[in-house]
Amino acid sequence: MKSTPSTPAPAPIAGSTRDPDLLKVGDALRRAARKAIELSQQTGTPCYIWQDGRVVNVGAQVRT
Repeated sequence: MKSTPSTPAPAPIAGSTRDPDLLKVGDALRRAARKAIELSQQTGTPCYIWQDGRVVNVGAQVRT
């Protein structure tokens, strides 16, 4: 009998979880991204993100 690869289970719909840790993941990722961008701008370290359909080095941008 030939086995077929299983397909991954679909991701749960946002907001359908009751796990308090999972509910905080989005905010934690946004906070970490903001801190990484701030650090890259302070130190001149490259930090690449996808913005407006292209890769942009936000570490090179000066905060106003």
